[in-house]
Amino acid sequence: MPGNRRPMVVKNYAESSLSSLNDESSSSSSSPLTPPPRSKKKDDKQYSLKEKLTNGSRSSPPHRIQTPDVKSVRLENYLVISSPISNAHARTYQQQQDKTCDGARKQPKLTDYFVQRRSSRKTKEAINTEKHQLLIKQILSGKQDGLKVKLFEGDKGRGVVTTKRFLRHEFVVEYEGELLTVEEACVREKKYAKDASVGCYMYYFQHNSQQYCLDATKESNRLGRLVNHSRNGNLVTKAVEVNGTPRLILIAKRDIDKGEELSYDYGDRSQEALRHHPWLAY
Repeated sequence: MPGNRRPMVVKNYAESSLSSLNDESSSSSSSPLTPPPRSKKKDDKQYSLKEKLTNGSRSSPPHRIQTPDVKSVRLENYLVISSPISNAHARTYQQQQDKTCDGARKQPKLTDYFVQRRSSRKTKEAINTEKHQLLIKQILSGKQDGLKVKLFEGDKGRGVVTTKRFLRHEFVVEYEGELLTVEEACVREKKYAKDASVGCYMYYFQHNSQQYCLDATKESNRLGRLVNHSRNGNLVTKAVEVNGTPRLILIAKRDIDKGEELSYDYGDRSQEALRHHPWLAY
């Protein structure tokens, strides 16, 4: 019957089309339109990355286009770049294993991982030591740079002015003279009092609980003996021991500008001193 013959023709045509498609897929493996079959479980999951990277001669299945694996290339570059770090880590770990004592591993220290750095900062004690050594050097060298003698009008006479700027606490000049005991100084002072032409060049000071006097009456080229008195002076005295002998120096009480007259407080306010030298009160 015509109604029974048409379905048979459709069925045979579908089967023949399906068989032809299967034949084409098996015969044309290199066609780009044909999707590649799923790789074996061993190739995708059980095959390690190391074998994929090292076994470059392994041929790909005939149905797969042979292209570089992007993930494999990235991993290979990572391994090449990070190999020195891995080696350094291995050496550090081996060094830690070697540091043993009686078979027991020592506690790792921070210096095992980082290079020990020492600070280049100087301590306060070291800075003070350097300053003291510089001060001794200036005293022994007889330094009196940046100073000159000036003759003032009236009864003031000679004085010392600066030719450069001095900073606070800076060494200026030494008050140099003959070192005497208090007893010797009293005898000389009575002798000088008989001569009106002799000025006041004796300075009393204390060092290590002992009283001394520096007599700078004798004329010399040392400028410290010519610095005048002022109760509001810009210098202060300081006793410094050099080779077991006390020395008297003048340091800047404040910043001193160029052209200023130098002065310091002699400190003697006794009635006898004021009677012979009334300018000590000012």
